[in-house]
Amino acid sequence: MIQVSYKIDHAPAIFSQIRQQLNYTLEDRVFIHKSPFVHSCIRPIQFNESTSCMISKFRLNEPARVERLRNNKDLLVFDFHFSESAPLFIPGKKGPSHLIFGVFLSTDAVHSYADFSDKDTYRQIAIFVDRKEVLKILGENNTRLQKLLEHQEAFHLFREISHKLAKEVEELQECALQSNTNEPLLHGMTLKIISLCLAEFEVEKLPVKLSLANDLKEIMLAGNFIEKHINDHLALEDLVALTSMSSSKFRKEFKAVYGTSPMQYVKQKKLWRAKHLIESGETISQAAYSVGYTNLSYFTRSFKSQFHLNPKDYREFISTNALATKEKQ
Repeated sequence: MIQVSYKIDHAPAIFSQIRQQLNYTLEDRVFIHKSPFVHSCIRPIQFNESTSCMISKFRLNEPARVERLRNNKDLLVFDFHFSESAPLFIPGKKGPSHLIFGVFLSTDAVHSYADFSDKDTYRQIAIFVDRKEVLKILGENNTRLQKLLEHQEAFHLFREISHKLAKEVEELQECALQSNTNEPLLHGMTLKIISLCLAEFEVEKLPVKLSLANDLKEIMLAGNFIEKHINDHLALEDLVALTSMSSSKFRKEFKAVYGTSPMQYVKQKKLWRAKHLIESGETISQAAYSVGYTNLSYFTRSFKSQFHLNPKDYREFISTNALATKEKQ
């Protein structure tokens, strides 16, 4: 079993601890680690003195345990997971058995660890905020969470999050792992997520849009399948076949989770992949064909609709920025 541990701190300090245990190389603002046992990418960002964020994505070839050790930095941790399953343990206390579309909110004085299997691709975002900064955001509302923070005692909370918030978190991860996304934009997205998350912790119940917990598990499996096979031709019936649902129920539940239809989600993912390939130096036609487009005109229209620039203009934009950066150096 792979074992990684770190003391809770702001994201760059945590990554420094992780880097002492696993070798990472920097590639366009994202740190990459590749070995026979794990393939991961991490982007730690310190927005200012009070707020930081660490975005990660990893695939394991053997089980792993990640242990978070307590500290006294007076930080609050917002830990979002999108994995199929990852048992969470808090010594001496019972933690949630699944971290699917959920947030684990705790102070830095809480010791916890999660066990990850070798059967999934894991996506995670952890946001670290000074306790005083969170109190400023809450204001004078005299909320339950505000009282917990003012007592300055160790606490932890876990809850499922709304699909709206899940979508915001997923978009942050998507953008953060794109090399050309600037930090001010990511900072704004992070502040929005913090605000939405704090609001949801004050809501007693969330609207239930999924019939069963198993439905969510199956939808997540379908989402992971799309990501792994994004270069292939994907038909709706192929995705439905991965679940025990009818076609109509699958479409309904998929939209509840991802905010769009299954095939629109496939299209968006293919375009993001093509965008990344163009950034990596592939020609427009190579990028289009790589993700399954056979009609270049249709690809161009779809790309412009998604990113507000056609592929040719976007490639020129990337080249101009690269040249400007080189001249400054």
